[in-house]
Amino acid sequence: MLFQDRSTDRDYLHKHYDVIRRIKCIIARGWIVDVSHIPREMNSVVHTLTN
Repeated sequence: MLFQDRSTDRDYLHKHYDVIRRIKCIIARGWIVDVSHIPREMNSVVHTLTN
C-alpha cells in the first residue's frame, strides 16, 4: 500500500493528532506494515496484567 500524507486543517483539530502524525510518518518509511487495533475489552489477558 502506498501511503501519502494528505493533511487538512481538520486533521490538526483531532485530540490524538500528534500520535496519528507519528504513525503516518512510520508507515510512510516504505515498510510493509499491518496495523490493527484490539479493544481492551477483547484482550482480557493484557487488560488483566495492566490492572
